[in-house]
Amino acid sequence: MKGVDLFEIDPKMTHLAAEYRANPRGRHSPDLQRVLNVMRGAPAAGKHILIFDKKRNGYVIAQLGGERGAPVIRNDKRVFEKATDAEWEVFKLRWRQYTGQDLDI
Repeated sequence: MKGVDLFEIDPKMTHLAAEYRANPRGRHSPDLQRVLNVMRGAPAAGKHILIFDKKRNGYVIAQLGGERGAPVIRNDKRVFEKATDAEWEVFKLRWRQYTGQDLDI
């Protein structure tokens, strides 16, 4: 069905977040891959993304606008030198979006 996630992220499964943090770009367990598929497959409007800011020489978190071609919204002032640190922050934002809970790991 369109608009319905077939896999719901359980906020108690923080071990999956720990797995991602330890290895954000490697092979993932089937359960973590399902979580990532849900997070990455979300509608574009408001989705948290990373962009590289040449002026600030680092990665910044932004959100996609409401329609194709709309400018990204940059409301996070942090600049990350490492992409993996920025990816972890985006993961935590998406985790909160889908579970309603912050990660404390």
